[in-house]
Amino acid sequence: MPQLSTIALISRTPGVQAELVACLAAAQVAAVVQEGEAFASKADIVLIDQRDLPPAALRDLLSQHVGRCVVLTDHDDQDNINNVLARFNVRHLIGGNGRSWAREFVIIVRKLTSPPLWGLAAYMSPEAVIETRTVAAATAINQTIDELLWHVDLHASFEAAEHFLRQTANELLTNAVYNAPVDRASHQPKYEQTDRKEKIVLLPSETVDISFATDADMIGISVSDQFGRLTREKIVRHLVKCINNTNFIEEKRGGAGAGLYLAFYTANQFVVNVEAQRRTEILCILEKTKRYKHHRSRVTSFNYFTQGEEGL
Repeated sequence: MPQLSTIALISRTPGVQAELVACLAAAQVAAVVQEGEAFASKADIVLIDQRDLPPAALRDLLSQHVGRCVVLTDHDDQDNINNVLARFNVRHLIGGNGRSWAREFVIIVRKLTSPPLWGLAAYMSPEAVIETRTVAAATAINQTIDELLWHVDLHASFEAAEHFLRQTANELLTNAVYNAPVDRASHQPKYEQTDRKEKIVLLPSETVDISFATDADMIGISVSDQFGRLTREKIVRHLVKCINNTNFIEEKRGGAGAGLYLAFYTANQFVVNVEAQRRTEILCILEKTKRYKHHRSRVTSFNYFTQGEEGL
């Protein structure tokens, strides 16, 4: 989608169109917002506000326009996973009780129309501090996380924020080190069945990048591999298994299969960028808050972007 001209907004909530238009204008995104289902068939993007929409109406809209839909929702994560992500090929879902749903929508539009997709900068302020390290061996995972956490300003965050960040970074790095690499000739996984106690060393073509970012309002984690194998279907399959069974662990030699769910659970915005067979990047964005209750009540946004493919 190299250019964007029209956005169809389907909403029964007062003030949504005005908020969206103001945010698009502030971000200098040139697009016409037309409210009403009548405009959906010809629009480049259809923004569906689920918050005051009957379930049957949402299902009908997604069935008709799923390839161009962004869903704005205040439903809980379990409902969003089971009834939206698992039933429809929705790639972009925005938690409607976040700090600014309209800003999240603008980021989606910008990434779709102005590549590249990669990095934490799009989600942070210009003043953000972003630190990046490359991991070339399993033994470096914990030390690398310690180094990066030293740069993260947590003074405006709830008490357990550091624990969540450390645990999420460890899961994502471990997955990227052991699960992402494949043999380039046979396309078979190289380390997926390796016991996690075996501390492997990666080739230069297998190394993993991790970044931490922080500004006055947000904290971000990014983990990027060089293989581009993570599909939307695999992510949703893990989310469905885990959210419906909090004790879910895949019983295979590779270890726990709940890493993706943990990242989703921790994040306020869970973002995956993929260039098939070349690169996968997982981002977890947290809004700073002093109260853990506020963090957990935030509906998690889900975004899956692919480079080099048409549509959303």
